[in-house]
Amino acid sequence: MQRYKVFFNDRTILLTTKPDSSIIISANAVYKFDTRNNLKKFVNDFLSKDNLKNVVIYGHNTIMIMKEFSSLFMNIDAAGGLVFNNTNEFIGIFRRGKNDLPKGKLEEGESIEECAVREVQEECGIKDVSIKEKITNTFHIYFIDDEPVLKQTHWFRMNTTDKELTPQTEEDISKIFWVKAKEGSNFAEHAYPSVGDVLAGAGVTK
Repeated sequence: MQRYKVFFNDRTILLTTKPDSSIIISANAVYKFDTRNNLKKFVNDFLSKDNLKNVVIYGHNTIMIMKEFSSLFMNIDAAGGLVFNNTNEFIGIFRRGKNDLPKGKLEEGESIEECAVREVQEECGIKDVSIKEKITNTFHIYFIDDEPVLKQTHWFRMNTTDKELTPQTEEDISKIFWVKAKEGSNFAEHAYPSVGDVLAGAGVTK
């Protein structure tokens, strides 16, 4: 079953097929997709009302709904990595008061994979980075001036043999450190919610 989770600060939009009762009970609002105009109204209500913490949009074709949903925003692609060494530790960073993982926006002419490697190298101060597999995609809404943006970040599991880490301070990274995989759940508790999804997708947390 195809579904998409979109984050807006600490709030979420779930795009899915007909939701089960547990999802409906936990949602502040549920909308069955019918037209693009009604979808736009629902999304605008969500963005403007802080009391709508978790909402659900559903229909039989979530890929089509996601396409219509994406058309309501400026779209930006980004990529990042969950980077392991040979002792099953991964690189964690501390940025703007939260644990995070290295990532950044796609530059013109780059492939998603090239972007992921470059951003990891730049933000972590390492050179030896190799992609092993795709983990997942995460989605975020934010605003540039008054224009809503939907950022899709492509996440990869990576390996490195480099040991020394140097944070890219101009990207607001104040700390960089190795995290034992078995401590991934604790790392996720103090991270952005999407980071938990990346760790779970890689099998680091449940």
